[in-house]
Amino acid sequence: MKILTMGSPATTYIFNQTINETYNGNYEVQRVRNFYTLGHLLSNYENVKQYANTVKQNKKLYDFLNWNFEKGGFWGKLSDFQPDLLVLDLFPEVYFGNVVLEDGTMVTRNFRLTKEVPINAIVFNSSNSNYIQEVLKQVSIFEKKVKRISPNTRLIFNGARFPSWMSKNGSIQEKFDKDKYKISDYDITRYNQIWESLDKALIDSGFDVLKFDQKNDAAELNFPTGEHWYYLYNQNYYTDAQSQIEMIAQKYNLGPT
Repeated sequence: MKILTMGSPATTYIFNQTINETYNGNYEVQRVRNFYTLGHLLSNYENVKQYANTVKQNKKLYDFLNWNFEKGGFWGKLSDFQPDLLVLDLFPEVYFGNVVLEDGTMVTRNFRLTKEVPINAIVFNSSNSNYIQEVLKQVSIFEKKVKRISPNTRLIFNGARFPSWMSKNGSIQEKFDKDKYKISDYDITRYNQIWESLDKALIDSGFDVLKFDQKNDAAELNFPTGEHWYYLYNQNYYTDAQSQIEMIAQKYNLGPT
């Protein structure tokens, strides 16, 4: 079974043997660079490149914007790989949103790389009244383009969340280490409500969506890479996510093998 993963580490780490001790490497897996919104990937890349050329002084931002021109980027990888499953999450939509340039081009608003919004551009994120409808429209356009390029690929959306708990070596703790996990409880609740609304809309539209277990899934303090963030989870999460993906694959007679 061939699996392409994208969105954020919540998804791209599921089939990583260094992270997920349950996964035995029995699938052919590729991953897409993290944190691109669907709007960004659907935009005209010559327009994205034109904007990228105006921010060359910010190398990290320039590299992020320009990635999709290298070796075909996402669409080239999809075409070459022809995956059975495309597993993705909407973390970029929930957390970052988009900058809509003056010509209508969308780029991920990666505020980790810049806080600035270009002149005459607008921000599109969950504060917009038509947010859910617009993201669903992008999902529909995205799925149709995926099917044109890779007709047998099925989409699975990973309904990950900002967890309510932190774990240490897999054991759930009473509270987060606030020196390392600094997002407020209010913002975590807000992000999760947005994500839940998107997932409900996706399910209502007939898509397969993985469920997140807020009781047992947690942000792992001693993560194998030494990193700390809310989408770097305990083993329970990876075991559960892999199992759900395999059950969906069985439904389509794809696996596990």
